[in-house]
Amino acid sequence: MKLDPNPSFRKVPVPWHGSDAFCLVIAMIMAVVFVFARIGLRLTCEVDAYHDYAWLPIVLMILSGGILVANITRVLTRMIKHRPEEDE
Repeated sequence: MKLDPNPSFRKVPVPWHGSDAFCLVIAMIMAVVFVFARIGLRLTCEVDAYHDYAWLPIVLMILSGGILVANITRVLTRMIKHRPEEDE
């Protein structure tokens, strides 16, 4: 079997759910969810009848915060990685 004399080494396309724009949109949505959960936590702490349900906003804050940090980290590492290529 012969090897291909002109192999194509192309940049692998980034799927739409891994693009910078999509990550920033998800980060903004998760920031809104995080603020919503923070308001819910404050409400559960103020109203005595809701003390048993304080776990729900806490879980929501942890999950949305994790997604927020992951997406911001992904975008920042891409920005830092692509910076030297633009200078050349």
